Amino acid sequence: MKTAKYAFIKVGEQDECVERTFRGFCEVIPHSQVDTFLIADPFSVPILAMDLAKTGYYSAIVVSAMILEDMNFRQDHIAHALASGLMSVSLKADALVLPIVLSPRQGQEAVWQHDDFFDYFLSKGRITANAALNDSKLKFSLPFPKNVVAWLWPVF
Repeated sequence: MKTAKYAFIKVGEQDECVERTFRGFCEVIPHSQVDTFLIADPFSVPILAMDLAKTGYYSAIVVSAMILEDMNFRQDHIAHALASGLMSVSLKADALVLPIVLSPRQGQEAVWQHDDFFDYFLSKGRITANAALNDSKLKFSLPFPKNVVAWLWPVF
């Protein structure tokens, strides 16, 4: 594996749910191996993720966002744009990008602030950390494409 560093992008102004996912993530992967980035606008996240992916420094880039209703955009529009933008980054930059995009249904925002749901966010962070560890190990254990081509069509 090339490095044991992970990027964790927090979307929002210190949202407690996003902080809980980060804490759960750091229960599995030590905080010393995680670089954190805070960004306010969810539409800017794919650009930051692409810049981080281009460095080649991180084993995985994790994005945690809580998408609430907005006056200008529908909640599902924001969540879809964020998820599809991150998928595009992952494919174009050949990087492991793992999103934790949480969007409560209409009127559930107050329910999500309850302590019972905070355990859910901690577990989402732990699950994503385990996925980052396992997926990055798998990704970096695969042979390079040029080696696969050489195996399939050996040059004599």
